[in-house]
Amino acid sequence: MTKQRRLSGIQQCWRMAAIIVACTICSSALAQKETRRDLISLKSVQATKKDGKWVIAVRGAGKKLPKGTKVNFHLTWRGQDVAVFKESVSGDFNLNLSPKKVPITQDEFFIKTIILLEDQTTKVKKRIKGDTDTFAPAAAPWTSHFFDHGVRLATSEEIAAELQEIKKYFKERYTELAKMDQKVKTNVEAAEAATDFDKGGAFDTKKWRKWFDTDVVGRIKEIQEEINTAHTESRFLPYRRTLFLLTEVSAGVGRRSLSRQKKLYSSKSATLTDAEKAPEGLDTESVRRRRVSDRYLNELIKQINEELKPKKAPEDKSEEGSGS
Repeated sequence: MTKQRRLSGIQQCWRMAAIIVACTICSSALAQKETRRDLISLKSVQATKKDGKWVIAVRGAGKKLPKGTKVNFHLTWRGQDVAVFKESVSGDFNLNLSPKKVPITQDEFFIKTIILLEDQTTKVKKRIKGDTDTFAPAAAPWTSHFFDHGVRLATSEEIAAELQEIKKYFKERYTELAKMDQKVKTNVEAAEAATDFDKGGAFDTKKWRKWFDTDVVGRIKEIQEEINTAHTESRFLPYRRTLFLLTEVSAGVGRRSLSRQKKLYSSKSATLTDAEKAPEGLDTESVRRRRVSDRYLNELIKQINEELKPKKAPEDKSEEGSGS
């Protein structure tokens, strides 16, 4: 046998081995996927509104689950948890899940189930650990996603009304920041020309500090805190990117304001303290440009307004929620 033929034979062996390994891995993955799917199945998910609150009726089965198994039912929006319900299920089950608050959006919400070993009673833990065919240890925590059972939790009227309120929230803040930015520019020019912030022909630092520290730095910090709070509220979940853009506008205005103040103090041969140069708690770093121009701030505001445009609504399954 020639050297070339020997190499060819070895290569064929490696190819065959690779195919066998790939098939084994694929079969294992498919088996795990099938096992996880078999743990819980959903027959239908329906959403209705009762007394102003959404109720999600979930019908399904967990026939391989030991009696009393605790299952976490996660209500998710774009992969993010909106609410979690811990339920004891086995066999056929009918559940009514009532989330306290959900973001008003035309997007669908989905159910994800997770079985955590640490949530179980001693008896159920023993059953689970003893049944590795059903509860493959490598697959823990045993998770199932049900993307074929989406529900919409808002009517068209609710979506339209909420969008108007959200638009108002953003417009009020970016408009205030834009006006503040212009006011800082105007007051710097007035101070440089000695038409304001002047006392006896000298730059009145006390008057400047009283205005700048309160009406500029103080207010920007308040707006940034309001944005941080909004990040924790469920109604703003669909607007996380828009909040980041608004944060960038606030940081940009903060950076420009400090820069203009620095030039003013330099022109007046006045001294800024370290605290005045970099006020504690004021975010000036969450902006992607070192030099913040009018054009860039306007572009950020334009992006905010683009984010707030009504999205094309998917085909409504019903006006009072949906499911399958």
